[in-house]
Amino acid sequence: MERVAKNLDTTKADALRRALGLLDFVLTERKEGWKVVLEKDDRRREIVTL
Repeated sequence: MERVAKNLDTTKADALRRALGLLDFVLTERKEGWKVVLEKDDRRREIVTL
């Protein structure tokens, strides 16, 4: 969590709140049938599990 907080230039508590918010969003969207995909240039990766 320290690394995440440092990368976001914030506190560990705020980084944790943001991480949980992102997880909640992703889980809700996946439940509705959306996929989580990372894209870079012409490459794609689907995130299957969380």
